[in-house]
Amino acid sequence: VLSVFLLSSKLFGRTGWKITQLFVGFCMVIISKAGNPSSNRPYDLSKLLQRATNYFVYEGTFMKDKIIQGNPLPTCGRWFIVTDDLDAKRLYEPSQEAYAVEKKVQLVLEGEPGSSVKSSMKVNNYDGPQKGQTIVTMDLNYTDYQNCALLYYRDSGDYEVWNFKLNFKINTECHRKLAELPEKTLTVYYRDWCYAGPRG
Repeated sequence: VLSVFLLSSKLFGRTGWKITQLFVGFCMVIISKAGNPSSNRPYDLSKLLQRATNYFVYEGTFMKDKIIQGNPLPTCGRWFIVTDDLDAKRLYEPSQEAYAVEKKVQLVLEGEPGSSVKSSMKVNNYDGPQKGQTIVTMDLNYTDYQNCALLYYRDSGDYEVWNFKLNFKINTECHRKLAELPEKTLTVYYRDWCYAGPRG
């Protein structure tokens, strides 16, 4: 039985958001509001990404994964940074018994010319015949460096929110900034029944 993600009508009535709830295995919320989550301040991925750290893909604006071959449903996903050189895994694990899917990648940080701030990253194939080839490029749109990060897929125009701890849920500034995007479909990917135990 899937747990239901409930949103307070009182809260959203107060903010002026228009909300429609849909359920296709996990929760989607269609939100329309003028605004843009971007900021003039550059945020630095080199200060955010740490070895042996998980970043849970809590919510976003896409229905199929942008990185893993076969484009699985983005349920119960996370990033795990394996090495200081930013070798990493993107994986989905709905249960403790086995990974549903997993892909090894290397994250290559980039910044604007003349800037020391690394505000974007190329997600490259780690091995195989396409080793080193870029799968997607992502920009760090916002982070508070403590609770969450909001990332933008440059090629598709989609977004995803990383929560650093699962109990934050939608109580983050990243969620609020994502919810301000005009006419985007916000989907909660990380459900209460996802496996959240220790694993590298």
